[in-house]
Amino acid sequence: MTYSIGNGSRPESLTVHDFNNDGQMDIVVVNLGTNDIGILLGYGNGSFATIIKYSTGKNSNPVAIVLTDINNDGRIDIIVANSATKNIGILLGHGNLTFDTIITCPTGNDLHPQSVAIGDFDNDGQMDIAVTKYHADSISIFLGYKNGSFTTQLTYLTGYRSWPSWITVGDFNRDKRLDIATSNFNMNNVGILLGCGNGSFHPVTTFSTGDGSSPLFVEARDFNDDGILDIAVANYGTSDIVVLFGFGDGSFLLGNAYRAGRGSAPCALAIGDFNNDFRLDIAVVNEKSSYIRILLGYGREFYAGVTSYNMGFGSQPYSVAIGDLNNDGRSDIVVVNYGTHNISILLGRSHGVFDTIATYSTGVGSAPYSVSVADFNNDNQSDIVVTNSETDNIVILFGYGNGTFAIGPTYLTGARSRPCAVAVGDFNNDNILDIAIANSGTNNIFLLYGYGNGLFGNKTLYALDYGYRPYSIAIKDLNKDSWMDIVIACVGTDHAETLIKIC
Repeated sequence: MTYSIGNGSRPESLTVHDFNNDGQMDIVVVNLGTNDIGILLGYGNGSFATIIKYSTGKNSNPVAIVLTDINNDGRIDIIVANSATKNIGILLGHGNLTFDTIITCPTGNDLHPQSVAIGDFDNDGQMDIAVTKYHADSISIFLGYKNGSFTTQLTYLTGYRSWPSWITVGDFNRDKRLDIATSNFNMNNVGILLGCGNGSFHPVTTFSTGDGSSPLFVEARDFNDDGILDIAVANYGTSDIVVLFGFGDGSFLLGNAYRAGRGSAPCALAIGDFNNDFRLDIAVVNEKSSYIRILLGYGREFYAGVTSYNMGFGSQPYSVAIGDLNNDGRSDIVVVNYGTHNISILLGRSHGVFDTIATYSTGVGSAPYSVSVADFNNDNQSDIVVTNSETDNIVILFGYGNGTFAIGPTYLTGARSRPCAVAVGDFNNDNILDIAIANSGTNNIFLLYGYGNGLFGNKTLYALDYGYRPYSIAIKDLNKDSWMDIVIACVGTDHAETLIKIC
């Protein structure tokens, strides 16, 4: 099913939420071309009412949205990233589809948000936002207040001409405070910003990922079972995967490199236990090949049994996600194929082997870029959300629990938004999953609040400065205030941004 968002709307991002408290999921879409957000109220049967629109400001060009209860009044508010006016817009909700006049938080000029993450960075119980700014060599942190507003952005450099492309959040020095790691594409390193627990961060410390590596993606996990977070890195330039092993004090040791295929240009990773041996394995998506590769964890540091799966000629797989799609207790894989405009489903068998069972179209010319797996309609089955970079929307696929899916609704993310990353979390503490989208084309973060029935509404947009180009997003409670915060890696600013939920 398709729903019109309006002529020239250019949707950039979307998320879901029950905006009118009828128990049905609605959808909220960020419209870059018409400078507004649109809410489609769900009927509970997979269909929606005509869109209701709310302005984000003249010539604002909203590109991303996040939903949360910023002022702790029990009602969902909307946060929108406005790329043209270089600010984050906040619409405080009344719980009846009406909102206060938009409040804006400036993010600065000439910045491209690339990746976004959410967490409580200052331990006040409020969600904050972090954004990476690719061309500004920095990240920005927005700390949330209880009244639904955010502080002026706090900017932290990731290094001269570093070009931070992705961001991940974790406690790297075991001080019970959230820290940030960014992949610095142009400087061949990972930047670590240790959190102070009050929303501020220490100056960046960098760790090499190898000469000419051009790291594009990072993910924090404990790969060697020592109770200390490590960082897996996809090196686009050298076509390999490396793990930075943590010492627990915020420092890291570069491990061995594992080839992803000659000239493959790995661009994304997914982590999981694919062969049920209680060791973490890595799935690698390669931009310049038609294969994904599986690296099985073996022992303390090594990965053995590298296996390749062909996604089809010209598929250009860009992203992967992991989940149990057929309820057999084994990890399965979803692959986003940028070149063939579809996703592939690989169901896991024993010993880390997979069967390719189906592909699902994401739309003609959609160029899907990022994917996440979650249960959006509370039927205890895994569903899928995909960002489509060329058609400026996201699409939901509802799972039947046997590895097959039904194509669900699409949500616009804004004209020319080019949504490049998606993350799922409960941003408004209503125990319902929401969606956060990083729009690289319109330099903003787009939040869609879920209704729990597979539908989304009440979108929020957080504008980043011009040229930020967010490409990656991560979600975490950075300041331990029980509210999810957002961290974004921005290709255009050489740094990461954090959006801290204040209330």
